Amino acid sequence: MSQSTMATGQGQAEGPINLILVVASAIADLTAVSSLLATLVKQDSLLILLIIVATVALIGAIYRFRGTILHNVVRLLIFFVASVILAVVFWALLANSRVTPTKVSITDPQDTTPVTMQYLVKGTVSDPNSRVYVVVHPLRVSEMWVQQSPIVDGEGNWESSATFGTESLGIGERYQVIALATNDNFLVAFATGNLLREGQKLTSLPRKSNRSSLITVTRPR
Repeated sequence: MSQSTMATGQGQAEGPINLILVVASAIADLTAVSSLLATLVKQDSLLILLIIVATVALIGAIYRFRGTILHNVVRLLIFFVASVILAVVFWALLANSRVTPTKVSITDPQDTTPVTMQYLVKGTVSDPNSRVYVVVHPLRVSEMWVQQSPIVDGEGNWESSATFGTESLGIGERYQVIALATNDNFLVAFATGNLLREGQKLTSLPRKSNRSSLITVTRPR
């Protein structure tokens, strides 16, 4: 086999490897940049805009240096490893970042208040732009459930329809109710475990969160 044939075969083999490493490196770099931006920017809309700008800039940089980096597997592999390390470090910093303090409280029900299967839980939050979550924990089990996403008005008053058992289950039982609030952008909320969804089952509350007082109620027989 001639040297030119061997070189051609090697080049064809390196092509897919280069492409995989480029894509993986770009994802890692974008993760790192997004994590860094999330620690500096509070608004979701501005954060998304900056991530889009960073994505375009990253694509441009890769295209510009394609001749010096993308055509050398060893250098591209080093670039990939460095990108992954950078992404892990910045994401770890984001996950351990301090959540913005926000005061949230439940005004109805109060402790020992009897509730029905469907009950309108009400409360207040210090920042009307916050995301509020209501979590119900039937005391007979270890799991807890995120309730309907609350509606928050301009003064920070909120309400959420919460479910306590079913028509045939949960009657005569006790429940704990707590409200959580976050006023951070979606990446900080996600990294710190504070980005919840309606109907989600939890085994524990987010490690870092703004919480109301814990309310214990009973659904009468």
